[in-house]
This record gives sequence, C-alpha cells and structure tokens, in this order.
Amino acid sequence: MEDGKLEVRIGIPVDKISTIRRKSQYSVLINNKQYGAKLSAILPEVDAATRTQTIILNLESSAGFRVPQGAIAR
Repeated sequence: MEDGKLEVRIGIPVDKISTIRRKSQYSVLINNKQYGAKLSAILPEVDAATRTQTIILNLESSAGFRVPQGAIAR
C-alpha cells in the first residue's frame, strides 16, 4: 500500500492465471462483507511450493477504514 489505497493480495493457481484480466472489477469477501476491487497487478513470480501466482487488487474507496490490516480476503 504505497498510495493510501487498501490492497488485497491473492494467490491464483498458475493454470487459472490466464483467466484474470487487467483493470477488471472483482469482488472480495473480507470479514463476511463484500467489497469491490480492481486488479492492479499480476506479479510474475510463481510460488514453486503452491504453484500460484500473486495478483494485487485495490479495494474500492467505499471499503475505507472498515477493513482491518491483515484481514483474510476471499
């Protein structure tokens, strides 16, 4: 979080990463509440142990300070 925006990092299986679209809108569930999010990056590194690639989503501003740091997102 460099610019004050809340972000979510999610590991995606490498065989599904091609279905992820840049700048697309997504929905994430945090503490049983749904928030809109926009894809901002797909990191190039692949985790060899889990065979996942990390994507970064920026939460919409409506999430505000209601999301605690370190919360689990789905």
